[in-house]
Amino acid sequence: MTKAIWRYYAKRLYEFSETESPIWQIDNIIAMDLVTHGESAMFNMGKLGYEYDWRDGARDLVKIASELNLQGDNIAIGHSMGG
Repeated sequence: MTKAIWRYYAKRLYEFSETESPIWQIDNIIAMDLVTHGESAMFNMGKLGYEYDWRDGARDLVKIASELNLQGDNIAIGHSMGG
């Protein structure tokens, strides 16, 4: 699975949050793969070595969230080793 799988669920969650009496409100949904997984692995093919420190994935996520200046509560969803 990749972040593309989550697009369906993210769309449904967002649509539900827009109903007349939502249980929650969604402001931001961001799907990302680690640099060596899913679509990101394809974009990075030939650019990275074979070793990858998993802590770098956390740093990437923090950097993305900081640059997007997300407000409010944010939830990150991932799958398997790429999440």
